Parts: sequence; C-alpha cells; structure tokens
Amino acid sequence: MKRFVFFWLLPIIAVALSSCDNDDDQLDPKLIKGTWEMAADDDSEYTAIYTFETAKGLNNYGTVEVMIIPENSSVTEGMITRRYDWHASGPQNNGGILDITLTPADAAADDSFSYEIYVITRLTSSKMDWKGSEPSDIKGKSVKFIRRSDK
Repeated sequence: MKRFVFFWLLPIIAVALSSCDNDDDQLDPKLIKGTWEMAADDDSEYTAIYTFETAKGLNNYGTVEVMIIPENSSVTEGMITRRYDWHASGPQNNGGILDITLTPADAAADDSFSYEIYVITRLTSSKMDWKGSEPSDIKGKSVKFIRRSDK
C-alpha cells in the first residue's frame, strides 16, 4: 500500500516542483532600472555604461544615459554620449515578449536615428540580454549587460 501511495504522489510532486517560479524566467520591467555595463568582447576599446531611470510612478518608462569610457580611462573621464527615452512593453500584454524601445531624447527632427527596438531575452537582477528587432541594421544583434548597481 505504501508503494501505491508513493507512486501516486510522485507525479503530483513532480508537477508541483516544476511549476515553481524561477527568477531567471521572469521578464519584469521593474528590474531594468539601475546601472548596467555592456558586456563586451576582449577586443573592445571601450566600456559602455547604461543608467536607466524610471519616470515617477512608472516601472516601464523613463530615460537612459549611455556613457562610453575609453579603455585607458577612469569613470570620471568618461562622457555621456547619448540620452534616450526608453519604454518597455510586455510581457503580460505583449504575447509573452518583453521589448524595449530606445528613442533619442535629444534628437533633431532631421536626425536619421529615430528609434531602436530590442527584444529582452533575459532579465534577472544581475543580467540582461537584448536581441535587435528594428530597424534592419540591428536585427539579430545581441547585446549583453551585467548590473553595476540598482541606483
């Protein structure tokens, strides 16, 4: 009888354990806020730091400053190269996909760069991965980040 109960409970336990939430599988836009460093290859001549701020009361919209630090410089010598407005859509209302749109905050009307859209393929408290979606010159481009701070 004990074996029967064990074999009856085994599938229930397996389903219960497999349905537990895994933080690595959550695509929560709240995790975007903070400072992220672009994980570059060994040949990179610079470090790119992205600092995401959110608009008051929102978790999926705000501004991002991108600072490029040359290889032989300190953070204090780096310069902000561009400021963007960002907006994250999904995953709950976007077919399970979380994407992020970057639009230059300081773009002139005749600026050729109007927006970039990336699909966020991984978003945890320490890592974020993007895959380029639009426009065509970034389509398929992978961008990986590691968190520097939550501030």
